[in-house]
Amino acid sequence: MKRRFPVVSLAIVPLLLAACSKAPVETETTPADEAPDNSAISDTTPASAPAATPYVDDSLLTRHRWSLKEAVDAKGRTIGALLVRPDKPIQITFVDSRINVHNTCNGLSGVFQRLGDELRVEALIGTKMQCVEPEVAALDGEMSLRVQGSSRFTAQPGNTQSKSPPKLEWRAANGDILRFVGDMTPEARYGSQGETAFVEVAAFTKPCQPPMATAPQTCLEVREVQYDDQGIKTNAGPWRLFYDKIDGFTHEPGIRNVLRVKRYRRDGRPDDGTNIAYVMELSIESETVPAGASQ
Repeated sequence: MKRRFPVVSLAIVPLLLAACSKAPVETETTPADEAPDNSAISDTTPASAPAATPYVDDSLLTRHRWSLKEAVDAKGRTIGALLVRPDKPIQITFVDSRINVHNTCNGLSGVFQRLGDELRVEALIGTKMQCVEPEVAALDGEMSLRVQGSSRFTAQPGNTQSKSPPKLEWRAANGDILRFVGDMTPEARYGSQGETAFVEVAAFTKPCQPPMATAPQTCLEVREVQYDDQGIKTNAGPWRLFYDKIDGFTHEPGIRNVLRVKRYRRDGRPDDGTNIAYVMELSIESETVPAGASQ
């Protein structure tokens, strides 16, 4: 059975930030010996001003991929509908002026504007893939409900000494609280925007002996494929053993996949294939292959 999923290209819209300032107001000063005595007006202590929200640099948001770890409503009750896949949690990323939601049924994206600790998100759009599991199919609506519109957030950078990751707390307009932990994006980790490619992964692994390995292993078998502007496959390269891993992809024996990936060069690695890091962006085709069938 072959499934083909549409790939949606989302336009990048520049983020416009507006800032305003108040001009200083000139006031007349009263000499100290003429200042009125107001000590008898009130014997109460004025309430202290609320603590200012810590400033969060935009790079803290954009340099991390945020994975949902906890979701509670205004009364502190767990929102189970958002936590149906602990092994594949919902993630959000901020790219230019767009917020992207991953690991829902469909990938979602929308334009956002930041005003201090407020995020205003326009209507989310996404692909139109149908998901079999009802709880997974419902994730699109569950996240749209809490992301769209005006929300508040707080964020904290990680601590390398204590190995604590960055944290993001999202307060939706309906009072729900979503708590995320951050992991550095590949672009931040490898210092480049990467190169998009399409890779076919064979249904079954093959015995292999990586150059730096001390014992035989099993490796993925992959080949690069090309598509034209209409999405029609035009060429496929030769099969080769793949000694590393594709970040974000879990191989299932008997399932052939075509993946859209990003490739990043890793410094300090031998030129044996492991100097290129592969990060999965999207699975665009999958097929069940019987054991013993030819590639």
